[in-house]
Amino acid sequence: MSLDPTGNWNLTYSFAAGCGQAASQATSTFTVTLGQQGYNVEIAGTQTTGTLTCMPTTCKLSAVFAWTDASGTQFQQSANIALDAQDNLKGNGTESVMSSTMSCNIAFTVQGTRE
Repeated sequence: MSLDPTGNWNLTYSFAAGCGQAASQATSTFTVTLGQQGYNVEIAGTQTTGTLTCMPTTCKLSAVFAWTDASGTQFQQSANIALDAQDNLKGNGTESVMSSTMSCNIAFTVQGTRE
């Protein structure tokens, strides 16, 4: 039987310095639900695409999250995250930032726990 990843997962991102910004941290939550075609992953306010594959002791999420802020700046995160049977997650990825005046990428790591 595979691990059941459903529920809310709290994330802490650690961003490297980049795009004219110092290194920083941010928090977020994503929700995993079971749909007709498998697991669905959602972060409020984003468009999400990806795959969540589960085995008996771990799940692997490969996803892209995209959104636009109030100033029109577009963000896209590409992430690879492992969720484990102890309700922990860990991963990494890249955030792309695109506006009328710049385009750049910031590397990040992410860790967290299930609520």
